Amino acid sequence: MKKYTFRYSFFGISFGLCFPIFAILIDILLFKNLDLSWQNVARVHLSNPLHFIIDTAPFFLGLAFGIAGSFLDKLSQVNQSLEKVVSERTKELKYINLELLQSEEDLRESRQKLQAIIDSTSDANIFVDNEYRIVSFNKTADKYAKIFYQKNLEIGSDFSNYIMPANLADFKIIFEKARHGEIMVQEAPIHFPNGTVLWLSLEFHPVKNEKKEIMGVSVNLADVSQRKNAELNLAAQNKELRQIAWMQSHEMRRLVANVIGLISLLEKELLSPENQEIIFFLDKEIRALDAVIHKIVKSVNETEV
Repeated sequence: MKKYTFRYSFFGISFGLCFPIFAILIDILLFKNLDLSWQNVARVHLSNPLHFIIDTAPFFLGLAFGIAGSFLDKLSQVNQSLEKVVSERTKELKYINLELLQSEEDLRESRQKLQAIIDSTSDANIFVDNEYRIVSFNKTADKYAKIFYQKNLEIGSDFSNYIMPANLADFKIIFEKARHGEIMVQEAPIHFPNGTVLWLSLEFHPVKNEKKEIMGVSVNLADVSQRKNAELNLAAQNKELRQIAWMQSHEMRRLVANVIGLISLLEKELLSPENQEIIFFLDKEIRALDAVIHKIVKSVNETEV
């Protein structure tokens, strides 16, 4: 739907028509003292080529305002798309959160029941004790290890062997915080040995026994590459749209400045009081248009897509 494009274009064309109409009326009736007729309209155009430039005002103002309206339409569409992405991701996060809470409750009942639950999720889940030894893992985690590390997860093996050296120091810091009772959540790009780069959502949950003692940490990994790439693309689009807005605002201001300059060229002292009043309001309105352009640009710059 292009409601802003059509609305702004119509306004620009309508406003632009004022310039050639007033210019022709002033030249014929005031300066040339002629009758108002098509022949005299053509005559003043031939005698003063400036009228041909003024005649283009509806086209350029309509185009400029249409471009501004198009930008607002695009911005509206991007906002709707972003709201949809956020809504879908919120539902996914609610589902993951409920699943994690259920997993922690089942862990207190039995390890077998926990294994059945975590195997049902598409996220990778690994339970690591306080000495970095793997206690349990689900099928997704084992599948990731085979794909990205070309080796299987093994109960009792050192989980540090499955962490990239560049990420090991940060992993241990986060792990230690979780081991002392904090729930840690982080999103980061992970570079795997096979060259694959994935954006992963990493969640570290302290796991307690019936005595409320921390037995280790449940590490949950979810692939959020699609969402992160979408966010990065939106950021790039936002930057590009701002650049477009900057360029268009300067073009619009150039046209407005031209009109202001043309008005300033009029010898107002030769005009009648009525026509001087018309020129005064015409100058006032074009300067108001310049202020509107400033306001639009400011609004665009303050908008985050």
